[in-house]
Amino acid sequence: MTTANKDETVKAGADLFTLEGWRPYQLIFALGFLLYAHTLSFDISGFDDDMLLLGNRQLLSTALNIGKIFSSDVFMSGAGLFYRPLLNVSFMVDTLLGGPLFFFFHLTNILLFSAAAALIFLLLVRLGRSRILAFMLSMLFLYHPTLTQAVAWIPGRNDSLLLIFVLVSFINFLKFLESSSKPAFAGYLFFFMAAIFTKETAVAFPLLTGFYMTRVFPGKVSRRVSLAVTAGSALVLLIWFLARTASLTHAPTLGLAIIRNLFLNMPALLVMLGKTIFPFKPEVWPALPEANFGYGLAAAALLAAVLAPSIRTHKNILWFGLLWYTLFILPAILVTKGSPGIAYVWEHRLCLPLAGFLIFLSELKWVKDLDFLQPKTRIASILILMSFACISFLHSYNFSNRIFFWERAVEEAPSASAARLNLGLSYYLGNSPSAAERQYRIAFEINPYEPIVHNNLGIIYADREETALAEQEFEKELKINPGDPKALRNLATLRSGHWFSGRKHCFPNNKKKRLKHQQEKPVAPIS
Repeated sequence: MTTANKDETVKAGADLFTLEGWRPYQLIFALGFLLYAHTLSFDISGFDDDMLLLGNRQLLSTALNIGKIFSSDVFMSGAGLFYRPLLNVSFMVDTLLGGPLFFFFHLTNILLFSAAAALIFLLLVRLGRSRILAFMLSMLFLYHPTLTQAVAWIPGRNDSLLLIFVLVSFINFLKFLESSSKPAFAGYLFFFMAAIFTKETAVAFPLLTGFYMTRVFPGKVSRRVSLAVTAGSALVLLIWFLARTASLTHAPTLGLAIIRNLFLNMPALLVMLGKTIFPFKPEVWPALPEANFGYGLAAAALLAAVLAPSIRTHKNILWFGLLWYTLFILPAILVTKGSPGIAYVWEHRLCLPLAGFLIFLSELKWVKDLDFLQPKTRIASILILMSFACISFLHSYNFSNRIFFWERAVEEAPSASAARLNLGLSYYLGNSPSAAERQYRIAFEINPYEPIVHNNLGIIYADREETALAEQEFEKELKINPGDPKALRNLATLRSGHWFSGRKHCFPNNKKKRLKHQQEKPVAPIS
């Protein structure tokens, strides 16, 4: 082949991959919508979204309540642990747009996740990667099966939002380092504040910016710039801390439990690494005791193998990507559920860490040398992306409604009493009280002290007019959960003799009326 012909061939291939201007962003949004458009018809899963969307619907329906959002925990309970007001602001916007419908909630999830993928493309290009490589890595993020939960499960948007704010803040931080621009500095602080008011994980962000300034940035950072970044970051952290402290006056104190959990749940990092590199079996209820460590061990071995040849070149950016990945995974294993505490490797939490892993991946020599104009490389890339897309598409249906979600949860973690409890609740809401009762009894066999189970059993017996049994169950619930308002209310209603008209009102036979009521007023059983 002559040189002229070879040049023409390369140009033709380049035309196919023209990613100039706005085209890559348009492609990312179009392909993201194409993959997840079917989720627009999804219901809720009954895992936190019932409390966040239905339980708080009256508050979310009035924009004047925005002050309450910034002065309470994420569940608006007054005694929670998580301060995430911007997540609830996003729910308020969707509620005002769509009322009781979940269409707008799912549409927002798709748009936010696609925006996060587009920002990954922008950041990688700004870090000097080719547009083709940046696009392929952003598509890897978009189609990654482990991140399906961030799109198909409505509360999973919290991690998409967090990633968006962190990326925009970091891009402004890079501009400030390069130009000392005041608008860029303001952008860095503003979006860092938005990130930390979205999720506590962003507390670690200043450690990354500090590492980048001192070890990665190719130029010299002036003392003035360094002090400005340090002081500004400290101010944002202080504002967040004061707002959180004022809002969560009754939050439980974790104390030494965090340190204990960090050491006990360290194996979760290996599981997360396996889900990052080999995302072939995504889960909805990934309890650490049930985890498969095979993928994690294989991923660790592969990571060591690919890292070794590149460790001597540009090692600082490699370590920066790994630091980003690790710092933002650690919070996922600090808080446990149940008694004894069990770590859950929730997959939507990989959104932010995965961005760091892609930075790391993009700096590996063999990745940078990939020629996507070569047919073999192009075909292999498309096959990987298509296989990821297929897994993500199928996995997304596990979040389509309560029963699908909790049946899958029980299948993945049969020894999890909380999963049994919630599957029982899903059956009850689906007018299958006998199936619900079976799940409640299995939950008791696993954990005799599982909260709410006696309350929910009491409701089933009361519906059957087995008053004595119902009263016993409510009393048992109050022994486990002294002062529980639902058990107290149900016991009082039962003893007053007005139970059955109340139950029929709460759970009418007509499905549309029952759904409408659930959206307007929380029902008695809870998860």
